[in-house]
Amino acid sequence: MAAAFAFAPLLVVSAAAAAPLDALIAEAWTQSPDVARAAADVAAAEAKVAQLSVVLPNPEVEAGVRSDIVFARQGELDAEVAVLQELAWPGARLARKDGAETSVRAARLRLALARLDVAARVEAGVGASAAAADNARVREEIATGARSLAEAARRRAEAGAAGALEATLARADEALAEAALADARAGLAAELAALCALVARDDCNALSTQVVWPALAALPVLGSSDSAVRVDVHAATLNLEAAQRQIDGAELDRLPTARIGIGYGFDQSVLDSPFLPQNVTDPDHVAGVTLAVTLPVWDWKTGEIALARAEAARADAELRGVRRAATASMSTALARFRAASTGAERLAATEADVTRALSDVQNAYVAGALGLDEALTTRDRLLRTRLELVDAKRRQVEAHAAALVALADPRLVGIEVAP
Repeated sequence: MAAAFAFAPLLVVSAAAAAPLDALIAEAWTQSPDVARAAADVAAAEAKVAQLSVVLPNPEVEAGVRSDIVFARQGELDAEVAVLQELAWPGARLARKDGAETSVRAARLRLALARLDVAARVEAGVGASAAAADNARVREEIATGARSLAEAARRRAEAGAAGALEATLARADEALAEAALADARAGLAAELAALCALVARDDCNALSTQVVWPALAALPVLGSSDSAVRVDVHAATLNLEAAQRQIDGAELDRLPTARIGIGYGFDQSVLDSPFLPQNVTDPDHVAGVTLAVTLPVWDWKTGEIALARAEAARADAELRGVRRAATASMSTALARFRAASTGAERLAATEADVTRALSDVQNAYVAGALGLDEALTTRDRLLRTRLELVDAKRRQVEAHAAALVALADPRLVGIEVAP
């Protein structure tokens, strides 16, 4: 008598899955070019602030020596040295520094958003891999059951309890189950390869032990003004503020700048004539202060001011666009996640019954209590429900990842947002 066959229940979403997901996300952050670019933008913005923190540019030193020889071999020697310092209106530098500091804050927010986007992509990739793994496991159980059915049909045909057609149909069902299993394994390999590329792993096979359904972070309930606190809205607001400060700096740069200097010089005359004895005069010492001021004859900062205003206009348009899309994208993403969660929960409630019924159908045919047509038809209907549960769980994870991006709040996945 053939041994009883039993299907195993699928994996469920549990908190135990959080650790592998966090580890994969951390790996992806270290390898992501988007995160690297955002981090470089932060470093560049901070370097600009450091440069603008310098109150005065470096002073200049000028030195010169001149010797003239004229008729009758009269010589004159002049020498001078001066220290010059450029003085600019402090308001222009301070305005640019304020704008640069605002840009640093915006760059840090964009870095947090880049990390959130990578985290969401890893979560979706883990969900897709877990779904592929569950699908492959179900297909393997079906293939094992199909082999058992084919063997039982062969024995029944040899015993005269069934015709040769039934045995042929059972062998055809076995072949279809084996083909579906091969396709499911190929799908799992493809999903693991995609996840491996996302985290830049060299050994993709090691990922197969870490692929479990991810624990999903709780999502907030939207309020009427929640879009105003989205990190991308805040970053766009800071970009506009920084651009406006750049306009202030460009306009202040139109004011005249000055260069002040302190200098010392001397000149000495030497007479060497054939008619007069050689005479060396005492040197004349000169000390003085010089002041040079630029004349605003040409409006030479017009182009820079126009560029700053264009940047501000672009930042304003970006902010308005982000605000318009914020509320709609947030509500749509959350509604999609709620719908996917409801579907997955309803199918999960039937999983135990479906799993048990699959085993019962299999064993009923092997025991001769059920015909092949009825067994295959019933099994396929139950199988569709079981595979739909896998797909529903995958859609739930994908919708959750999309909601994370739409909410644009990195704190939902534990990412600190720098002030």
